[in-house]
Amino acid sequence: MVDFDYPIAAKPDVGQMGLMFRKIESHQQLKQYHEAMKVDYIIQEFIDYPLEVSVFYYRLPGEANGHITGFIRKEYLQVIGDGRSTLRNLILNYQRAQFLTAELLSKHQSKLDNILKEDESFILSDALNLSRGGRLVNLNHEIDQQLLSVFDELSHHTNFYYGRYDIKCSSIEALKQKKNFSILEFNGSVRPWGSWFVGINSIERTRIARKFFLEWGFGVSWYNFKFENDKLRMAKDAGGVIFSNDQRDVDFIKSKLTATYINASFVPVIDFGGHSRKPMIFTGMNGDSFRIGVGPYAGYRIDSYTKLVFKEDGDKHRERDHDSYYLNNLRYGLRLQVGFGATDLFFNYDMNEVFATNKGPQLHSFSFGLTF
Repeated sequence: MVDFDYPIAAKPDVGQMGLMFRKIESHQQLKQYHEAMKVDYIIQEFIDYPLEVSVFYYRLPGEANGHITGFIRKEYLQVIGDGRSTLRNLILNYQRAQFLTAELLSKHQSKLDNILKEDESFILSDALNLSRGGRLVNLNHEIDQQLLSVFDELSHHTNFYYGRYDIKCSSIEALKQKKNFSILEFNGSVRPWGSWFVGINSIERTRIARKFFLEWGFGVSWYNFKFENDKLRMAKDAGGVIFSNDQRDVDFIKSKLTATYINASFVPVIDFGGHSRKPMIFTGMNGDSFRIGVGPYAGYRIDSYTKLVFKEDGDKHRERDHDSYYLNNLRYGLRLQVGFGATDLFFNYDMNEVFATNKGPQLHSFSFGLTF
Protein backbone atom coordinates (compact mmCIF):
# COMPACT_ATOMS: atom_id res chain seq x y z
CA MET A 1 0.00 0.00 0.00
CA VAL A 2 1.30 3.44 -0.96
CA ASP A 3 1.75 5.76 2.01
CA PHE A 4 0.57 9.20 0.88
CA ASP A 5 1.23 12.44 2.68
CA TYR A 6 -2.35 13.68 3.13
CA PRO A 7 -4.17 15.75 2.07
CA ILE A 8 -4.00 14.90 -1.64
CA ALA A 9 -6.13 15.90 -4.63
CA ALA A 10 -8.00 13.32 -6.71
CA LYS A 11 -9.86 13.93 -9.96
CA PRO A 12 -10.93 12.14 -13.16
CA ASP A 13 -8.13 11.89 -15.71
CA VAL A 14 -10.38 13.47 -18.36
CA GLY A 15 -11.91 16.76 -17.23
CA GLN A 16 -15.60 16.55 -16.33
CA MET A 17 -16.53 20.14 -15.32
CA GLY A 18 -14.96 19.74 -11.87
CA LEU A 19 -17.18 16.72 -11.17
CA MET A 20 -15.60 14.24 -8.73
CA PHE A 21 -12.70 16.52 -7.85
CA ARG A 22 -12.01 15.79 -4.20
CA LYS A 23 -9.63 16.82 -1.45
CA ILE A 24 -8.68 13.50 0.17
CA GLU A 25 -7.59 13.73 3.79
CA SER A 26 -7.18 10.08 4.81
CA HIS A 27 -6.64 6.58 3.51
CA GLN A 28 -10.27 5.77 4.29
CA GLN A 29 -11.47 8.66 2.13
CA LEU A 30 -9.18 7.53 -0.68
CA LYS A 31 -10.61 4.00 -0.44
CA GLN A 32 -14.15 5.37 -0.64
CA TYR A 33 -13.22 7.55 -3.62
CA HIS A 34 -11.61 4.60 -5.41
CA GLU A 35 -14.69 2.44 -4.90
CA ALA A 36 -16.99 5.20 -6.17
CA MET A 37 -15.01 6.01 -9.33
CA LYS A 38 -15.97 4.22 -12.52
CA VAL A 39 -13.31 5.88 -14.70
CA ASP A 40 -9.54 6.37 -14.53
CA TYR A 41 -8.48 9.06 -12.09
CA ILE A 42 -5.26 10.76 -11.08
CA ILE A 43 -3.81 11.71 -7.70
CA GLN A 44 -1.81 14.88 -7.20
CA GLU A 45 -0.16 16.70 -4.38
CA PHE A 46 -2.71 19.01 -2.76
CA ILE A 47 -1.22 22.50 -3.08
CA ASP A 48 -2.24 24.59 -0.11
CA TYR A 49 -1.37 28.06 -1.42
CA PRO A 50 -4.36 30.40 -0.96
CA LEU A 51 -4.60 31.77 -4.51
CA GLU A 52 -5.31 29.94 -7.77
CA VAL A 53 -4.81 31.88 -10.98
CA SER A 54 -4.89 31.21 -14.71
CA VAL A 55 -2.52 32.88 -17.16
CA PHE A 56 -3.23 32.92 -20.90
CA TYR A 57 0.07 33.13 -22.78
CA TYR A 58 1.37 32.92 -26.35
CA ARG A 59 4.78 33.19 -28.01
CA LEU A 60 5.61 33.17 -31.73
CA PRO A 61 8.22 30.65 -32.94
CA GLY A 62 11.73 32.07 -32.94
CA GLU A 63 10.86 34.92 -30.58
CA ALA A 64 12.42 35.15 -27.13
CA ASN A 65 9.48 36.96 -25.54
CA GLY A 66 5.80 36.19 -25.61
CA HIS A 67 2.60 37.92 -24.54
CA ILE A 68 0.15 37.51 -21.67
CA THR A 69 -3.35 38.16 -22.97
CA GLY A 70 -5.32 37.24 -19.87
CA PHE A 71 -4.80 36.91 -16.12
CA ILE A 72 -7.61 35.78 -13.81
CA ARG A 73 -8.05 34.71 -10.19
CA LYS A 74 -10.36 31.84 -9.30
CA GLU A 75 -12.54 32.04 -6.20
CA TYR A 76 -14.09 29.08 -4.40
CA LEU A 77 -17.81 28.53 -3.93
CA GLN A 78 -18.12 29.46 -0.26
CA VAL A 79 -20.58 30.83 2.30
CA ILE A 80 -19.91 33.43 5.00
CA GLY A 81 -21.32 32.99 8.50
CA ASP A 82 -23.48 35.56 10.33
CA GLY A 83 -23.22 34.06 13.84
CA ARG A 84 -26.85 32.83 13.76
CA SER A 85 -27.47 30.63 10.71
CA THR A 86 -26.58 26.96 10.38
CA LEU A 87 -24.52 25.74 7.46
CA ARG A 88 -27.70 24.10 6.12
CA ASN A 89 -29.56 27.44 6.02
CA LEU A 90 -26.57 29.25 4.50
CA ILE A 91 -26.45 26.72 1.67
CA LEU A 92 -30.21 26.79 1.08
CA ASN A 93 -30.27 30.60 0.96
CA TYR A 94 -27.17 31.07 -1.19
CA GLN A 95 -28.20 31.86 -4.77
CA ARG A 96 -24.92 30.73 -6.34
CA ALA A 97 -25.29 27.30 -4.72
CA GLN A 98 -28.87 26.63 -5.82
CA PHE A 99 -27.99 24.36 -8.73
CA LEU A 100 -25.78 22.22 -6.44
CA THR A 101 -27.97 22.21 -3.33
CA ALA A 102 -28.63 18.46 -3.12
CA GLU A 103 -25.00 17.59 -3.75
CA LEU A 104 -23.69 20.09 -1.19
CA LEU A 105 -26.15 19.01 1.51
CA SER A 106 -25.04 15.42 1.01
CA LYS A 107 -21.34 16.26 0.90
CA HIS A 108 -21.43 18.32 4.14
CA GLN A 109 -24.08 16.25 5.92
CA SER A 110 -22.10 15.91 9.16
CA LYS A 111 -21.67 19.69 9.48
CA LEU A 112 -25.09 20.98 8.41
CA ASP A 113 -26.20 21.90 11.95
CA ASN A 114 -23.01 23.84 12.72
CA ILE A 115 -23.42 27.60 13.18
CA LEU A 116 -20.69 29.62 11.49
CA LYS A 117 -19.27 32.56 13.37
CA GLU A 118 -19.80 36.03 11.97
CA ASP A 119 -17.58 36.56 8.88
CA GLU A 120 -16.31 32.96 9.09
CA SER A 121 -15.93 31.45 5.60
CA PHE A 122 -16.73 27.85 4.72
CA ILE A 123 -15.63 26.41 1.37
CA LEU A 124 -18.41 24.37 -0.18
CA SER A 125 -16.44 22.98 -3.14
CA ASP A 126 -12.69 22.51 -3.60
CA ALA A 127 -13.11 22.55 -7.39
CA LEU A 128 -12.24 26.00 -8.73
CA ASN A 129 -14.52 25.70 -11.73
CA LEU A 130 -17.44 27.81 -12.94
CA SER A 131 -19.65 24.75 -13.28
CA ARG A 132 -18.97 23.97 -9.59
CA GLY A 133 -19.91 27.47 -8.48
CA GLY A 134 -16.47 29.08 -8.69
CA ARG A 135 -16.02 32.68 -9.79
CA LEU A 136 -13.43 34.37 -12.02
CA VAL A 137 -11.89 37.75 -11.16
CA ASN A 138 -10.07 39.77 -13.83
CA LEU A 139 -6.43 40.52 -12.92
CA ASN A 140 -5.33 42.08 -16.21
CA HIS A 141 -4.23 45.20 -14.33
CA GLU A 142 -1.48 43.06 -12.75
CA ILE A 143 0.09 42.14 -16.11
CA ASP A 144 3.55 43.71 -16.39
CA GLN A 145 7.07 42.90 -17.59
CA GLN A 146 7.93 41.16 -14.32
CA LEU A 147 5.02 38.73 -14.68
CA LEU A 148 5.79 38.17 -18.37
CA SER A 149 9.41 37.22 -17.60
CA VAL A 150 8.15 34.36 -15.39
CA PHE A 151 6.16 32.80 -18.22
CA ASP A 152 8.75 33.50 -20.91
CA GLU A 153 11.17 31.42 -18.85
CA LEU A 154 8.62 28.64 -18.29
CA SER A 155 7.60 28.52 -21.96
CA HIS A 156 11.18 28.02 -23.15
CA HIS A 157 11.64 25.11 -20.75
CA THR A 158 8.52 23.35 -22.04
CA ASN A 159 8.36 24.43 -25.74
CA PHE A 160 4.99 25.98 -24.87
CA TYR A 161 3.68 28.38 -27.55
CA TYR A 162 0.17 29.17 -26.47
CA GLY A 163 -2.39 28.11 -23.95
CA ARG A 164 -3.29 28.44 -20.30
CA TYR A 165 -1.24 27.94 -17.15
CA ASP A 166 -3.19 27.02 -14.00
CA ILE A 167 -1.15 27.98 -10.94
CA LYS A 168 -1.46 28.16 -7.16
CA CYS A 169 0.60 30.78 -5.37
CA SER A 170 0.97 32.50 -2.01
CA SER A 171 0.38 35.94 -3.59
CA ILE A 172 0.56 37.75 -6.93
CA GLU A 173 3.74 39.52 -5.80
CA ALA A 174 5.37 36.20 -4.89
CA LEU A 175 4.49 34.79 -8.31
CA LYS A 176 6.13 37.77 -10.01
CA GLN A 177 9.26 37.14 -7.92
CA LYS A 178 9.23 33.44 -8.94
CA LYS A 179 8.59 32.38 -5.34
CA ASN A 180 6.00 30.22 -3.58
CA PHE A 181 4.02 28.98 -6.59
CA SER A 182 3.22 25.63 -8.13
CA ILE A 183 1.98 24.80 -11.64
CA LEU A 184 -1.11 22.61 -11.50
CA GLU A 185 -1.22 22.10 -15.26
CA PHE A 186 -0.77 23.87 -18.55
CA ASN A 187 -3.14 23.41 -21.45
CA GLY A 188 -3.25 23.85 -25.16
CA SER A 189 0.18 24.13 -26.77
CA VAL A 190 -0.02 24.41 -30.58
CA ARG A 191 2.61 23.46 -33.15
CA PRO A 192 2.70 26.66 -35.25
CA TRP A 193 4.50 25.26 -38.29
CA GLY A 194 2.34 22.12 -38.34
CA SER A 195 -0.81 24.23 -38.42
CA TRP A 196 -2.20 25.43 -41.74
CA PHE A 197 -4.86 27.51 -43.45
CA VAL A 198 -6.48 26.76 -46.80
CA GLY A 199 -9.26 28.51 -48.68
CA ILE A 200 -11.27 28.23 -51.90
CA ASN A 201 -12.52 31.58 -53.15
CA SER A 202 -14.22 33.19 -56.12
CA ILE A 203 -12.74 36.68 -56.63
CA GLU A 204 -14.06 39.41 -58.92
CA ARG A 205 -12.46 42.75 -59.79
CA THR A 206 -14.27 46.08 -60.22
CA ARG A 207 -12.40 49.09 -61.63
CA ILE A 208 -12.67 52.22 -59.49
CA ALA A 209 -10.12 54.33 -61.38
CA ARG A 210 -7.52 53.63 -64.08
CA LYS A 211 -5.20 51.48 -61.94
CA PHE A 212 -7.31 51.30 -58.80
CA PHE A 213 -9.63 48.31 -58.31
CA LEU A 214 -11.83 46.64 -55.70
CA GLU A 215 -11.27 42.90 -55.48
CA TRP A 216 -14.28 41.29 -53.85
CA GLY A 217 -15.45 37.74 -53.44
CA PHE A 218 -16.73 34.88 -51.38
CA GLY A 219 -15.37 31.52 -50.35
CA VAL A 220 -14.79 28.79 -47.80
CA SER A 221 -11.72 28.42 -45.57
CA TRP A 222 -10.35 25.93 -43.06
CA TYR A 223 -8.18 26.70 -40.04
CA ASN A 224 -6.22 23.69 -38.81
CA PHE A 225 -4.50 24.15 -35.45
CA LYS A 226 -2.16 21.23 -34.76
CA PHE A 227 -1.30 20.67 -31.12
CA GLU A 228 2.29 20.24 -29.99
CA ASN A 229 1.23 17.27 -27.84
CA ASP A 230 -0.05 14.45 -30.09
CA LYS A 231 -2.10 12.89 -27.28
CA LEU A 232 -3.86 16.12 -26.27
CA ARG A 233 -7.64 15.95 -25.96
CA MET A 234 -9.76 19.07 -26.18
CA ALA A 235 -13.11 19.30 -24.43
CA LYS A 236 -15.23 21.96 -22.74
CA ASP A 237 -17.27 22.57 -19.64
CA ALA A 238 -19.39 25.48 -18.47
CA GLY A 239 -16.24 27.39 -17.53
CA GLY A 240 -14.40 27.10 -20.83
CA VAL A 241 -12.12 24.92 -22.91
CA ILE A 242 -10.38 21.99 -21.20
CA PHE A 243 -7.20 20.26 -22.37
CA SER A 244 -6.10 16.88 -21.04
CA ASN A 245 -3.84 13.99 -22.03
CA ASP A 246 -5.40 10.83 -23.46
CA GLN A 247 -4.10 8.01 -21.27
CA ARG A 248 -4.78 5.10 -23.62
CA ASP A 249 -1.82 2.84 -24.37
CA VAL A 250 -1.67 3.53 -28.11
CA ASP A 251 0.73 5.21 -30.55
CA PHE A 252 -0.57 8.78 -30.93
CA ILE A 253 0.17 10.45 -34.27
CA LYS A 254 -1.69 13.76 -34.38
CA SER A 255 -4.12 15.95 -32.46
CA LYS A 256 -5.69 19.05 -33.99
CA LEU A 257 -8.61 21.49 -34.00
CA THR A 258 -10.26 22.41 -37.31
CA ALA A 259 -12.69 25.28 -37.91
CA THR A 260 -14.53 25.93 -41.18
CA TYR A 261 -15.79 29.37 -42.23
CA ILE A 262 -17.69 30.94 -45.10
CA ASN A 263 -16.06 34.29 -45.92
CA ALA A 264 -16.42 37.55 -47.78
CA SER A 265 -13.56 39.94 -48.62
CA PHE A 266 -13.33 43.44 -50.06
CA VAL A 267 -9.76 44.48 -50.86
CA PRO A 268 -8.89 47.76 -52.63
CA VAL A 269 -5.95 47.07 -54.96
CA ILE A 270 -3.54 49.18 -56.96
CA ASP A 271 -2.50 47.25 -60.10
CA PHE A 272 0.28 49.04 -61.94
CA GLY A 273 -0.59 47.11 -65.10
CA GLY A 274 -4.21 48.26 -65.00
CA HIS A 275 -5.63 44.81 -65.81
CA SER A 276 -9.42 44.75 -65.74
CA ARG A 277 -9.43 41.11 -64.63
CA LYS A 278 -7.45 39.64 -61.73
CA PRO A 279 -4.44 37.68 -63.07
CA MET A 280 -4.82 33.99 -62.12
CA ILE A 281 -3.12 30.82 -63.33
CA PHE A 282 -6.40 28.90 -63.71
CA THR A 283 -7.95 31.55 -65.99
CA GLY A 284 -4.88 31.97 -68.17
CA MET A 285 -4.55 35.63 -67.08
CA ASN A 286 -0.89 35.70 -65.99
CA GLY A 287 -0.19 39.42 -66.22
CA ASP A 288 3.26 40.99 -65.92
CA SER A 289 2.78 43.77 -63.39
CA PHE A 290 3.09 44.47 -59.68
CA ARG A 291 0.04 45.03 -57.47
CA ILE A 292 -0.66 45.66 -53.81
CA GLY A 293 -3.81 45.91 -51.72
CA VAL A 294 -5.17 45.91 -48.18
CA GLY A 295 -8.74 45.56 -47.00
CA PRO A 296 -11.23 43.86 -44.66
CA TYR A 297 -12.67 40.38 -44.59
CA ALA A 298 -15.24 38.59 -42.45
CA GLY A 299 -16.29 35.01 -41.97
CA TYR A 300 -18.89 32.91 -40.17
CA ARG A 301 -18.10 29.54 -38.60
CA ILE A 302 -20.14 26.69 -40.09
CA ASP A 303 -18.33 23.75 -38.48
CA SER A 304 -15.54 22.87 -36.04
CA TYR A 305 -14.15 19.63 -34.70
CA THR A 306 -11.19 18.03 -32.99
CA LYS A 307 -9.37 15.12 -34.57
CA LEU A 308 -7.18 12.58 -32.80
CA VAL A 309 -5.16 10.13 -34.93
CA PHE A 310 -3.45 7.09 -33.41
CA LYS A 311 -2.33 3.53 -34.15
CA GLU A 312 -3.50 0.55 -32.16
CA ASP A 313 -2.43 -3.02 -32.96
CA GLY A 314 -1.04 -1.79 -36.27
CA ASP A 315 -4.32 -0.18 -37.40
CA LYS A 316 -4.73 3.56 -37.81
CA HIS A 317 -7.74 5.16 -36.12
CA ARG A 318 -9.23 8.64 -36.46
CA GLU A 319 -11.59 10.09 -33.86
CA ARG A 320 -13.56 13.26 -34.65
CA ASP A 321 -15.69 15.20 -32.20
CA HIS A 322 -17.78 18.03 -33.63
CA ASP A 323 -18.46 20.89 -31.23
CA SER A 324 -18.25 24.69 -31.03
CA TYR A 325 -15.54 24.57 -28.30
CA TYR A 326 -16.47 28.20 -27.52
CA LEU A 327 -14.95 29.36 -30.82
CA ASN A 328 -16.29 32.73 -31.87
CA ASN A 329 -18.81 32.25 -34.66
CA LEU A 330 -17.70 35.46 -36.35
CA ARG A 331 -14.18 36.23 -37.49
CA TYR A 332 -13.09 39.50 -39.07
CA GLY A 333 -9.80 41.15 -39.83
CA LEU A 334 -7.48 42.78 -42.34
CA ARG A 335 -5.81 41.26 -45.37
CA LEU A 336 -2.61 42.49 -47.02
CA GLN A 337 -1.77 41.08 -50.43
CA VAL A 338 1.17 41.70 -52.73
CA GLY A 339 1.31 40.14 -56.18
CA PHE A 340 3.14 39.82 -59.46
CA GLY A 341 2.07 37.87 -62.48
CA ALA A 342 -0.50 35.24 -61.52
CA THR A 343 0.65 34.83 -57.91
CA ASP A 344 -0.20 36.80 -54.77
CA LEU A 345 1.38 36.63 -51.32
CA PHE A 346 -1.24 37.30 -48.63
CA PHE A 347 -1.26 37.98 -44.88
CA ASN A 348 -4.48 37.68 -42.85
CA TYR A 349 -4.84 38.91 -39.27
CA ASP A 350 -8.06 38.24 -37.34
CA MET A 351 -8.85 41.30 -35.26
CA ASN A 352 -11.22 39.43 -32.94
CA GLU A 353 -10.15 36.56 -30.72
CA VAL A 354 -10.40 32.89 -31.67
CA PHE A 355 -12.35 31.94 -28.51
CA ALA A 356 -15.24 33.62 -26.73
CA THR A 357 -14.24 35.93 -23.86
CA ASN A 358 -12.91 34.05 -20.79
CA LYS A 359 -13.67 30.67 -22.40
CA GLY A 360 -10.26 29.83 -23.84
CA PRO A 361 -6.79 31.18 -24.67
CA GLN A 362 -7.00 34.83 -25.69
CA LEU A 363 -5.53 34.57 -29.18
CA HIS A 364 -5.77 36.18 -32.60
CA SER A 365 -5.28 34.02 -35.68
CA PHE A 366 -2.61 35.01 -38.20
CA SER A 367 -2.13 33.26 -41.53
CA PHE A 368 -0.11 33.81 -44.66
CA GLY A 369 0.40 32.02 -47.95
CA LEU A 370 0.05 32.14 -51.71
CA THR A 371 -2.94 32.47 -54.02
CA PHE A 372 -2.96 31.41 -57.67
